[in-house]
Amino acid sequence: KSEDSAKPNKYKVKPGDTLTKISKKYGISIDELKDINQITSSDIQIGSILRFQRNN
Repeated sequence: KSEDSAKPNKYKVKPGDTLTKISKKYGISIDELKDINQITSSDIQIGSILRFQRNN
């Protein structure tokens, strides 16, 4: 009964995914996604794990 299922903390990149698709799907800006995950380009690797929140 947790509401965490609406927006997971992590996401595993699948074939065909882009930062734009992921950001729209989970309601996070591309810049924030790149900042949290220390991504410098728009290229993401299949199988990479993207975080949606900073570790505290």
